[in-house]
Order: sequence, then C-alpha cells, then structure tokens
Amino acid sequence: MTATIHQIGGHRAPSLDPILKLVAPEMNKVNAVILDRMQSEIPLIPELAGHLIAGGGKRMRPMLTLACARLPCSAPKPRPPWLPR
Repeated sequence: MTATIHQIGGHRAPSLDPILKLVAPEMNKVNAVILDRMQSEIPLIPELAGHLIAGGGKRMRPMLTLACARLPCSAPKPRPPWLPR
C-alpha cells in the first residue's frame, strides 16, 4: 500500500486562520477560562501559565472541539459547563 501527498491550495503554507476565524468568539471565552484558572498563590504557577498563554499553548484541542461542534452533522448539545455564558 502506498500513499500520495496532494498539495492543497498551491504554494500557500498551511494555515489555521480559517478555523480560528470560525471559532474566534468561543476561543476568547476559552482564553478567559484559562486565565481565570491559572491564578494561584504560588507565584511560579501564574508565571508559567502566562508563558503558555503568550505562546498560544493549550489551544488546539479546544479549537478543534469548537470547530467540530459547528459541523452540520452535530446535534444540538448542552453548553459545556466549563464555558462561561
């Protein structure tokens, strides 16, 4: 069995921008939850979490989850309890 790589979109580099645009309002809420939960009396924890936030870490799974929830085959589901209203 062999696989073939097919180029998508010619010479453009792959980008997550279309997905990010689709879920931007929800991702802002995810960011707010991450910022809220990174608070701690131990100074090192918010500092390390701040580096994760600034570097864009911990975003891929929420972004894909939110994008998949918008698929036409997705049935309406209750709002996740961790996502603020």
